[in-house]
Amino acid sequence: MITVTKHRMFTLQGFLGLFGMTLLLGSLSANAAPVLNVVGGQLMGATGIAVGGSIYDVQFVDGSCTSLFNGCDAPSDFTFHTSADATAASQALLDSVFIDSGLGAFDSNPSLTNGCTAGPCFVTTVYAGDGNLASNEAARNDYSESGDVVVAPTLSASYDESDPSHNSAARVTFARWTFVSSAAPVPEPSSLALLGLGLVGFWGARLRRSGKAGA
Repeated sequence: MITVTKHRMFTLQGFLGLFGMTLLLGSLSANAAPVLNVVGGQLMGATGIAVGGSIYDVQFVDGSCTSLFNGCDAPSDFTFHTSADATAASQALLDSVFIDSGLGAFDSNPSLTNGCTAGPCFVTTVYAGDGNLASNEAARNDYSESGDVVVAPTLSASYDESDPSHNSAARVTFARWTFVSSAAPVPEPSSLALLGLGLVGFWGARLRRSGKAGA
């Protein structure tokens, strides 16, 4: 009888440990950070960026909208198609890509982003175009945190804003996005806790019934 009780307690402890590991893994997957693509100290892009419930990769590229986005004149040229979605994508860059880390000071030194030689650096996400103007939302990455905001600059579709010869310094580069997958929904911690309590209660009830049957 003592042996059976120890076995049941061990099994319950194992179950609780497994449930705790599930909580931990769920938390880690929900907060997974993008992987930065850094070449020669320059931030070229990133993979695994969460935007609006989906995962995307992004590249920071030089050129004009017409040269980079198949003429910049049709919805199919762009990954995002509304101002709201482009704003969310640009905010995701400010929150999770333009950061200071061991890989580089990509927040406090905007010139480390590919296509920009000075700050503030405007990393623009185009969502519509007619061949003349490119409708866009841009992540404005400045030297100070207070200057890191999403803005909507007027952008010519054919003019290469990232060419230093057109300005005193290149301060505009394009974000070219690629859809990867829909993000799997992660249960809220409160929901997981309720599930765990319910399973523990169910397990306890089974133990009590087994105990009565053994008596």
